[in-house]
Amino acid sequence: LIGLINLLPAFITDGGRMLELALRKIFKNQNKATKIYSTISTVFLLTIVIALLLNYGSKLLGLG
Repeated sequence: LIGLINLLPAFITDGGRMLELALRKIFKNQNKATKIYSTISTVFLLTIVIALLLNYGSKLLGLG
């Protein structure tokens, strides 16, 4: 499970670094590759945060 989590395309994981390298190879423009990488990582990170907040927030409020 730790290995799979490490492959997720977030900023701090190896999957994020692999995504960044792949985008830099696909797009020769480094700025465009960095913007796409940042967008994907941010969306992914926000999705995780929202999922955690919904899960634990509902338990804290007694809704779940």
